[in-house]
Amino acid sequence: MAATSWWKVASSSVSSRPGGGSRSSTRRVPAGILPPARRTGPGYRVYGLETLALLAFVTQARRLGFRLDEIERIVTLKRSGRTPFKHVLDLVQLKLENIEQALTDLAEVHGQLRGLLRSLRWMPPVESQRFSGV
Repeated sequence: MAATSWWKVASSSVSSRPGGGSRSSTRRVPAGILPPARRTGPGYRVYGLETLALLAFVTQARRLGFRLDEIERIVTLKRSGRTPFKHVLDLVQLKLENIEQALTDLAEVHGQLRGLLRSLRWMPPVESQRFSGV
């Protein structure tokens, strides 16, 4: 993975497409994900429709919590002619397990904070002054 090599892709090139962003922002995509672009005379990069579809995929995958290295692996598998289905299935399953664990942990903290709040509300004002310096 070319972690230090980045291309800036102007969002205006994808803003007219479904899922495109605003004209003023840029998307940062590792060079290993995008194919080489053709350049115009002034040096602007020109991408084909396949690349715009790939950018839409990257955007959606990022929204779902996929890291760029995970996306790059999926793209690499696809480009090599192999089906990334099993790899994606495993990633999605792992991400769901991690989210479910995080939700369980958050529910526990939520319950503890609710209990603390109830305790503090019933605490006499003199007792609550002990917490004023915290």
